[in-house]
Parts: sequence; C-alpha cells; structure tokens
Amino acid sequence: MDRDNPCTAFFSYNVTFWEGDVLGGLTRLAVGLAACAISALASNFEAQAQLPVCSRTVKADVVAFDQPLMFNRLGSQNVNGMIYALRSDVIDRSSGKPEAAGGTLTPGNVGLRPDKRPRPIVLRVRSGDCLEVQFTNLLSSQH
Repeated sequence: MDRDNPCTAFFSYNVTFWEGDVLGGLTRLAVGLAACAISALASNFEAQAQLPVCSRTVKADVVAFDQPLMFNRLGSQNVNGMIYALRSDVIDRSSGKPEAAGGTLTPGNVGLRPDKRPRPIVLRVRSGDCLEVQFTNLLSSQH
C-alpha cells in the first residue's frame, strides 16, 4: 500500500469498517472521495505549474476533409471517407492549386495533391521538442 497517497490509505482503512456500519461507512466514503478529488485537483495544478521547457516548437497545420477511400483492389471503398492531412498536401479541387500557389481551400472543395496517397497521419518531433497543432475543418456541410 502506498502510504503517501491519501486516497489509498483512506480506502484501505474504510473497507475494514464497511460491513458493520453502513451509514457511517457511506459518510466516510463520501468524505474520502471528496478528499481524493481535492488532492487530484491540487496535483493537477502542480503539474500545470511545471510546464515542459521546449528546445524548439514544431508547428503543424492540419486540415480535415472529405476523401473517398479505397480499401482494396477488389473495389471495397468508403465514398464518404474523411481524413486528416497537412495543409501543404491539400489542393483546391476547382483550380488544382495548393494554397501556397493561389488556390483557395474551402470546405467541401479540397482534395489531396495528385502525388499524395491517403495514409495515416503521423506527426513526429524530437525528444525535448514541443508540437503545436492547428486543426481546420474543411469537411463539406452535407454530413
């Protein structure tokens, strides 16, 4: 048993008295739960006060959009698929241009660049780095 954790000490103590004194046991249980909640909040505030120091911050601009998905060569598909991709990998369907080349990314009118295939998105950073992700919803409003 962890003697430093007030929740562990309380519940192991309370169980021994649970059978004989139900009302007192419920009262002790309620007090114990309140004490555990307060200690959890206090430890949460301590954790927030100790924010990690980043050696650098990597920023990723991610968009969610509609993309039909092919599951195999036999034709199994999901025509209503939705995926995430980096904003730089998405083009305006009407002009075929990415946003950097003058395309306008509007909901329901975007797709992957022709040289990209739908794959699970993986965002990686080195140890000690922080990752800042900005999400943009470009799904069509028909869903």
